[in-house]
Amino acid sequence: MKVLLVNPNYITQVYGEETLDYLVAPLGLSYIAAVLKRDGVDVNLLEANALSLSMDDIEKEIRRQKPDLVGITGTTPLAGRVEEIARRAKSVNKGIKVVVGGPHATILPKEVLKNPDIDFCVCGEGEVTALELVKALDKGSDFNGILGLGFKTNGQVQINGSRPLIKDLDSLPLPARELLPMEKYIFPLPTGKVAQFTNLISSRGCPYLCTFCGQHNIWTRLVRFRSPKNVVDEIQEVKEKYGVSFVGFTDSNFPLNRKITLDICDEILARGIKIKWACGSRVDLVDQELLNKMHQSGCQQINFGVESGNAEILKAYKKGITLEQAKTAIKQAKKAGLKVYTYFMVGGPGETRETAEETIKLAKKLDPDYAQFSVTTPFPGTELFEMSNMGGALGSFNWSQFLTYQAPVFATKNLSATELEELKARAFRSFYFRPSFILKKALQIRSLSDIKVLFKGFRFAIKLGKGKISEPTKSASKTT
Repeated sequence: MKVLLVNPNYITQVYGEETLDYLVAPLGLSYIAAVLKRDGVDVNLLEANALSLSMDDIEKEIRRQKPDLVGITGTTPLAGRVEEIARRAKSVNKGIKVVVGGPHATILPKEVLKNPDIDFCVCGEGEVTALELVKALDKGSDFNGILGLGFKTNGQVQINGSRPLIKDLDSLPLPARELLPMEKYIFPLPTGKVAQFTNLISSRGCPYLCTFCGQHNIWTRLVRFRSPKNVVDEIQEVKEKYGVSFVGFTDSNFPLNRKITLDICDEILARGIKIKWACGSRVDLVDQELLNKMHQSGCQQINFGVESGNAEILKAYKKGITLEQAKTAIKQAKKAGLKVYTYFMVGGPGETRETAEETIKLAKKLDPDYAQFSVTTPFPGTELFEMSNMGGALGSFNWSQFLTYQAPVFATKNLSATELEELKARAFRSFYFRPSFILKKALQIRSLSDIKVLFKGFRFAIKLGKGKISEPTKSASKTT
């Protein structure tokens, strides 16, 4: 059986004509491809995103490669694109089986399977389910015993029981990066140069209860860790095999297990691997000793989700952090020599113009190197979605509009969509056009490349500061 895995092109949808500074590899598909390859399956991976492929390009590739099975991954905003790829596959050959996985298919498998062009859904962790599906199709056997699989039988949608989690993540082969256009993954350095980049993950799962996050639908709240040796083996491979010099950990919270984090750092240092890396963390997971060791082993940047400058909004998000912890963590990260990126949202439960202004004020007071502001979006599968009473209108949503970086599609009780967009735009203007921030960046200029990087950054900030005003879609209603 010949399998083609497809990562949709999302750049133009999410960012319009704006060119991304860096791309992340589709690790989920890469792991599935590696598992299939290990079992002798003829598998290829079409990275339509990194290659900027149009729908016509994707259709041509399907026609050229003649797969028996096309597997597509997709988040909620990409649901429409996933459906279009499925339609294109069936137009090439109605006999092609189409399977969809990823967050959206996991959360809403029955809705996804209503599409006549989609034959199967993989719900949750996909490696074992995908392999069992390929084997069943190859043998012509039924699908009733394949856990984590959704399919149609006699015109009816059937969702099998949940797939048990993979306990030993070290048992998985490393992602099949040989199937990816690795030269396309680059990361912008402060010098203006770019580094060969890849993303990797050292754990799966998150124990926290944030109401806006739906990652637990895929990984659950049970956290599983790879061994430090296994993680550093992958770092060594990507450096030696693909020339990667910058690695981004995309774990929900990389330093969740302090000992494992320290052991990873020690393993990098013990092997003498010269690698730069970045990660994301909660503000309550780090301390000065840990941050110092991370920097010593090559960490250049840490990303913190602060979310709001108002304690009650944070409580409504069930974030479980305090503003004081945010201040301490950022101060310690700077002291360790790390660049600090922070994430904030406006439009949460109970948000008012006054509480949103508190968030803007806090962002400036914390003074991170960069700050990202977005509008809180209640994605399906999150507690926030249920709080918003959106569940009864699933079929009427235009999922492509569920983008935190574009104009909001929801309003709150206190703020219209237009007001939310204005507040987001004001946050960008207020943060990036402070005289103190501009002066700080100007003093960091050491070359013509620095000027180019600074100019590009401010041009992007201007664009975001202008905002894109719109009202909610017809089906959207107010959040709590």
